[in-house]
Amino acid sequence: MLGFLKRGNPAARRPKAGAPIRADGALRKSVPARIAVFDGVTMGTTYQVRVALRADLDEAALSAAIFEAVDAVDRQMSTWKPASDLSRFNAAPVGDWVSVPRDLAHVVGTGLAISKASQGAFDMTVGAAVNAWGFGPVLDPVPDAGTGARTGAGTGAGTGAEMSAAPPDSRFGAVAPGPQDVPKDAPVGVWRDLEARMDPPALIKRAPMYVDLSGIAKGYGVDRICEVLLDRGLGDFLVSIDGETRACGRKPGVEGRWRVAIDRPDAAADGDRSAAGSAAGNAVDAWDVLEPEDRALATSGDYRRFFERDGTRYAHTIDPATGQAVQGGAASVTVMMRDCMTADAWATALLVMGPQRGVAIAQARNIAALFLFRERDGFRQVATGGILPSGPGATWDGGVVA
Repeated sequence: MLGFLKRGNPAARRPKAGAPIRADGALRKSVPARIAVFDGVTMGTTYQVRVALRADLDEAALSAAIFEAVDAVDRQMSTWKPASDLSRFNAAPVGDWVSVPRDLAHVVGTGLAISKASQGAFDMTVGAAVNAWGFGPVLDPVPDAGTGARTGAGTGAGTGAEMSAAPPDSRFGAVAPGPQDVPKDAPVGVWRDLEARMDPPALIKRAPMYVDLSGIAKGYGVDRICEVLLDRGLGDFLVSIDGETRACGRKPGVEGRWRVAIDRPDAAADGDRSAAGSAAGNAVDAWDVLEPEDRALATSGDYRRFFERDGTRYAHTIDPATGQAVQGGAASVTVMMRDCMTADAWATALLVMGPQRGVAIAQARNIAALFLFRERDGFRQVATGGILPSGPGATWDGGVVA
């Protein structure tokens, strides 16, 4: 299966119930577990870790290790940080192999495999169009509302958290970007001209491009946090970064299973939009509840970051075939897979594919996915690949699905 972490099967390394282990692998006397919560800021959003923790474990050291793992992903893969390894690669000349950290090469290599499998629906080379639409760190000038003159709206000054939190219409002033603002020669859909190698880890571009990993890096950040927990013999946890979530083992207590609420599109836009918020019990209007036992969940949708222009909603996801912001497709697509990096990328791909092709590909590849489509009186859901929505009356950490 595409994109599995090369560090091995997490389930194979999870300690058996009742047999916690020390760092040296020796059995340790069982100590009752409790749920500890670690959270912080990364990639312009927040992460949250809920883990069944032994009382004798050093929480401060674990918290530092969790932050270092996710911060390393941000330092390597952010387009908002001029000094990141990805920014360094984007600035490099065409035709040169650029040495990069092994994790970055791994993520790009996995992304390229998914680009091929999705026939280009998932594409990391759409960064120029992302910027032109105002969803990236580099803002192209757009017409002034009154004069039609180019205003020079900015070049991405500020931090990722500051810039990505603002919708494009507020960042550009009076006029939000539109299809006419995407340069005709914007290099998109050129993923075949991007290559990754692992020994030694390096990337090369054989044509002009701007690589953007926003459709896969957060999922990988979730996986890296999970590795930190598993490496310390912790096997029962729920990890989230924004809308990407991964569960492992069991939730201590009577319930036994980790339950994650799926946001109801639009309602979530005004509240806590993240799966982390849903899992934590924050106020979220839940559409349904899933139990991702030893699985990851990732959601892409048109309600998280978007703007409206002339009555049309434009999502932050870019269609590589056209360079245009996705519109008129699914309100959201949630994908469940073994690892979060792969689920993250496939959620993006299925959203880009549109209603008919997205569902058909999910069915053909047996991808566990939940599609939500807007209709006049609400939403219509389509489930594929054996995903099992709980339906009305299901409970989760935040309440009850209506």
